Amino acid sequence: MEKQKLLFHQARLANRGVAEMVLLHISACKGVPSDMVMTTLQLGIAVLRGGNVEIQMVNLMLFSGTR
Repeated sequence: MEKQKLLFHQARLANRGVAEMVLLHISACKGVPSDMVMTTLQLGIAVLRGGNVEIQMVNLMLFSGTR
């Protein structure tokens, strides 16, 4: 049940563009560390937690430029 709730919430975030926002923010920081970058990384890790295939596919599409 907890796994299903986690996947549901991760999918909701993905539908709202969180995966894209995380990748865009990390790339925009140009390697300069900050609290905001660390928080963004934690969010990115949270939406991938549990091996969420939907989020992985969104990230793959963003990396390959097909979205």
